[in-house]
Amino acid sequence: MPRVLSERVRVASAALEATLAVPGVAGADAGPLGAHVTGVGGGERLEGVICAATEGGGYALSLRLICEAVPLHPLADEIREAVEASAADAGASRAPETVSIAFVDLAERAS
Repeated sequence: MPRVLSERVRVASAALEATLAVPGVAGADAGPLGAHVTGVGGGERLEGVICAATEGGGYALSLRLICEAVPLHPLADEIREAVEASAADAGASRAPETVSIAFVDLAERAS
């Protein structure tokens, strides 16, 4: 029997997938204690994204990312646009109310 995912988990998963597809994003990071995650169930976790329900009935997203050496403000704008579009693709009833982005590391260049 296939597992049914909550809207919150679908939004988190779609946001993470959309974020990782943005040029300049090298990966997501769960943080030094591995706590920056959204639990999916059955021990599975989405690392680098927290999706929390808000009082207004929407979601607040927090992303912890590793990026390439690119201008960060335009990158953040592209990520927010991708995340907002992904919510509709995930079947969410509304776009995330907030999208917080922390660029925590710089990807190493290949030699």
